[in-house]
Amino acid sequence: MKEALLANNATAQIIINAFPAPVFIVDRDVRVVDMNAAANSYFQSPAPIWGQRLCGDVLHCANVHECAEDCGQTRFCRDCVIRQSVGAALTGTQTTRRWSEMYLIREGHRRRVCFLISVAPFNLNQAELFFIVLEDVTEVAELRQLIPICASCGQARSGDNYWQSVQDYLRTHTAVQFSHGLCPGCVVKLYGESGKDLIDAEPSGPGPLAP
Repeated sequence: MKEALLANNATAQIIINAFPAPVFIVDRDVRVVDMNAAANSYFQSPAPIWGQRLCGDVLHCANVHECAEDCGQTRFCRDCVIRQSVGAALTGTQTTRRWSEMYLIREGHRRRVCFLISVAPFNLNQAELFFIVLEDVTEVAELRQLIPICASCGQARSGDNYWQSVQDYLRTHTAVQFSHGLCPGCVVKLYGESGKDLIDAEPSGPGPLAP
């Protein structure tokens, strides 16, 4: 078979392309036989020919790029969560949203990328195949790390010694949106003793007050 797996199945193509996350279909050797539009866009890889490209090549794995060996042959490959998950699927174990930290070549540079990886086996025309879903959670992983915050003014450092408010930092680096209210301490500070009545009126107790 010289085409991508779903090349002649318009319905299947519509279904797999509806997934917003990158989806790959691979064989037991982790050779890519098809992928969805999100994977094509995210990894900037051309449509695969059945079994001609290994997953590490399509993902632009930095370990493959930097080593002389092929995908599956480098000293790093035995720790590859994708390969481990496909191996587990061969024994009937499905992987759901397993954490993985990878280094990929993106825009010519080595980048750390974090994924939640799900792998599920299926059979098609007597071929043993596997769905791989990759959810990019790099932004969340970066926010789990310590954010440098000024002990005096409370601003967060956003690289190159550029400082901004924590609110602006989170708005820039994530999709977080903010609503505003007043904590009990600020209510008393702004409104004095009369503010305590507003706090006592809150049904949820001493939580933030809506503006």
